[in-house]
Amino acid sequence: DEKEMQDYFNRLYKFYTGESKFDKKLFIADAMIPSESSINLSNVPVRYTLTSTDYIKGITSYHNSSDVDITKWQNDYRTFLAKSHEITIINAHGATNFHMPCNMNASNNEEGCISSSFIKNAKPNSQFIIGISCNIGNFMTRGSPMVAYIFSGNALAGIGAELPLWDNNSYI
Repeated sequence: DEKEMQDYFNRLYKFYTGESKFDKKLFIADAMIPSESSINLSNVPVRYTLTSTDYIKGITSYHNSSDVDITKWQNDYRTFLAKSHEITIINAHGATNFHMPCNMNASNNEEGCISSSFIKNAKPNSQFIIGISCNIGNFMTRGSPMVAYIFSGNALAGIGAELPLWDNNSYI
């Protein structure tokens, strides 16, 4: 909407004039089960030592409704999204209107997963967001997670896949 666009351009202006800055930190959110994770912390760029990298690990199961790891992961993710980072990397399964992990006790994906409303409430505070997740970058879809990452909170830019993707190579 028009207000979101105006807020976004105001954030860009403040950044380019030096009024707004981001901490020189990296946030890596890995929501994959261990057998599917492609995150390798030993490949983190030298600029971001492990002391300046916030990291939350994958979950233990995608569809176990009693898995408390999912609730903890979502709470940690919400907290880290609101902190200042230069780069945020999200590694998770996804769709056009949400990404994992999902709480299977919820009545729908909007309530139980990382959805646009979850993201808007978290108020992302990252200069650049990279979504390594199927479809979350499909900005033409109502409720797109990447649109929420960029147009809510303090984020400035991002990139995310618009189609399903599959890659066994390490991203980091």
